[in-house]
Amino acid sequence: MNTVARIESAARDFGVEVVISDAVREQLSDEVNKMLSQLPAYNARGKTDQMALWTITK
Repeated sequence: MNTVARIESAARDFGVEVVISDAVREQLSDEVNKMLSQLPAYNARGKTDQMALWTITK
């Protein structure tokens, strides 16, 4: 299972439509970052480190 599949699983687990990784968020403009909120640390299956994930807030 790759990282993208794990992020897709996180979206289902958190009940949100859009989830992005911290690495992607760092590439976004400040304007876009203002529309994001951090999700709780995610323990993805098969990973030892927790993932920092974000979703879009309305």
